[in-house]
Amino acid sequence: MEKFNFFYENDRGELNQIHVGYNMPIYPVYDIDFTEKSYKNLILRGKINLLWRHKNDWIRVSSSENVTGYPSVDQQKIVSIYHGVNSKFTSPNNAVIYNLDGSIHRVIEVPVLLSENMIRRIKLNKDSNPPIESAEYEGGLHFGGFDWGKDDNGNLINRIEIIYDRDWIEWREINAETGEITKLLGSGRR
Repeated sequence: MEKFNFFYENDRGELNQIHVGYNMPIYPVYDIDFTEKSYKNLILRGKINLLWRHKNDWIRVSSSENVTGYPSVDQQKIVSIYHGVNSKFTSPNNAVIYNLDGSIHRVIEVPVLLSENMIRRIKLNKDSNPPIESAEYEGGLHFGGFDWGKDDNGNLINRIEIIYDRDWIEWREINAETGEITKLLGSGRR
């Protein structure tokens, strides 16, 4: 497979390539091609856009606030997470799967939460499950990130993070083709 070219772009047009693979950070890492200054310029100043090459075209996904993302394991889709209350896609539907040509494949909906931690918190807050009503508050219910994980057999899988009540997290497997969020992979508190 041809090397996937995937970048974050700040609002000044500076590009930083993201390393694609298992156990790679979704943000750029320090290396020969990525200096501390460029990291700070990208992450700490302004907004972040996604940028990738598809065929001979540059595809850009942007928003009024930050948008992060990562290719699916098969590198046929881009799963993006929109951050901020003024983003193009807001919580609880702030995760979007893009086709490689930049068209929207699917907007993801938060599923019923499964972990014991989440269920206890939902009961404490007297929310429904999924706790959609909590999404009206910043940090109440949203997708926090996407990356690759491994299943029990060591196969690479797509993994999405769901955050509830600011601090409670579930990592779930997601099918990038159907948008279905399935198996609970882990949970905890930030």
